Amino acid sequence: MALLECGLLLLPMKSVGIKVGVGFFGGSLLTLYMLFNPKTWEAFFRIMLSTYVIALVLGGSLLGIYRCIPQIQNGGFILIPLLSLFMQLIFGFYEAYDDKRKGKLLEVELHFFDGKIKRVRGFLDTGNGLVEPVSKEPVSIIWVKDLGEYKNSLRKNDFRIIPFCSVGEEKGLMEGFFLKKLVIHTKEEEYVRDHAMIGITREKISSKQDYEIIIHPDMMEKVIK
Repeated sequence: MALLECGLLLLPMKSVGIKVGVGFFGGSLLTLYMLFNPKTWEAFFRIMLSTYVIALVLGGSLLGIYRCIPQIQNGGFILIPLLSLFMQLIFGFYEAYDDKRKGKLLEVELHFFDGKIKRVRGFLDTGNGLVEPVSKEPVSIIWVKDLGEYKNSLRKNDFRIIPFCSVGEEKGLMEGFFLKKLVIHTKEEEYVRDHAMIGITREKISSKQDYEIIIHPDMMEKVIK
């Protein structure tokens, strides 16, 4: 995009509108599309809006600091790029941490005995050691509201009571149901657990609602190539 913008400045065109149009559509938008590869126009619009809001805030903030603090104006050609670099490093570290957290988010399919399939996002919690006490089946946890109408697909004879302990609640009981199977998709492999157990909680499990089910780590033992 930088090369395109520089090239437009050197072109012997008198029309500023044409240069701006070519730079915007051929440079900015094309670069954003190639970088993020959005699947829908709505996603592309959100990416474009976010990019220009960030650029406006960052550019305006740096310009405001430069104009409002006379002491840095003499050395502004050094301080402003350093400040910009510092802000970009902070943002980069945050994105790296966020990507690491998102790396634990997986696509999950809940297969019910009536043939219905519900697809949800799952969070792999290596600290989840909850098991159904009789069968010793590992329990993945889902919020009742995220299960929605699919709760009607659960069979009454598959119902279990699961005792648990958690932070803020020393002892409690949770509803549990067996599924026909639970399938977990990763980029490399597909994991399946027949007769999998899910626990239904009345409490929201994700404050940001970026996942709907907490996956027990033992659910990723059997692999389907």
